[in-house]
Amino acid sequence: MVYRILVFTQKSILSIPQEVIQDDLLKVNFHSLGEQYGLDPSQVEAAKSNLEVHMSKDGKLPYFFIRYNHEQMRPIVVHEWELVSDKGKKILGDLLQIIDDAEVIKRLPGFNYLMEIELAPSQLKDVGLLLAYEIARWAAAQGVGLVLGLDKTWYWLNRHQAFIPINDNNI
Repeated sequence: MVYRILVFTQKSILSIPQEVIQDDLLKVNFHSLGEQYGLDPSQVEAAKSNLEVHMSKDGKLPYFFIRYNHEQMRPIVVHEWELVSDKGKKILGDLLQIIDDAEVIKRLPGFNYLMEIELAPSQLKDVGLLLAYEIARWAAAQGVGLVLGLDKTWYWLNRHQAFIPINDNNI
């Protein structure tokens, strides 16, 4: 089974060089976030020292992945589609059938891209979960986006880049 965090953005994230993505992720305060997620500090330090972003070699495949552990372990895979593509239309169409939040429905037409951050079940229990949400935060900040979290809650970022549920009255 694969778990997904979705990020709707106005701008493509794949045009950003992998070195910039990697550097931005390394600026995250892994230790305080690791405490919030209840992670063993040695896991956090190992993930930070092994963190590598790898983009599709030829740029034709719309994805990148993030390795943060041993080579044999599954990386976090991040796909990006234009919402006008067949895959983007399908995912958006499926979502629109189940969304019952008028504020989210009103905002979705303003986005051009969809990022899908994939996690395996084992990654929900290690630094993968922390990194997946930080990738979502980073993408939402870069692409002026909206996030559908693993908890099925829609989030936007406030001016401090904190996740705020969209149905809060603070929008």
